[in-house]
Amino acid sequence: MDSMGDQLRQEAVGIFRSALEVSRVGLAMERCVIVDNGVMAMDGHRYELQEYGRVVLVAIGKAAGTMTAGLLQQLGEAGSQFEGIVAGFYEDGELPEGFREIGRAHV
Repeated sequence: MDSMGDQLRQEAVGIFRSALEVSRVGLAMERCVIVDNGVMAMDGHRYELQEYGRVVLVAIGKAAGTMTAGLLQQLGEAGSQFEGIVAGFYEDGELPEGFREIGRAHV
């Protein structure tokens, strides 16, 4: 293949890799969910987490486990008051206490 074809291929691969990087679920959670001093801000709403005795997370679909892991990572210590169901595959090892996984098959 000529050098022009090689260069185009390399540029296409670079664009593809960049697109994959910016579409990572963890990165999306970092952009969409902010936790500071016990306050979770998401989609223009603010939630004082200490005001809630119970917070339930329900995640459904192919990315349910990845989204749950990303949210819990973003929540940090505040995630300990969450519980929920992950209807999908949780890839990050053992689910935290209070969570359960259902439907490991394709959802």
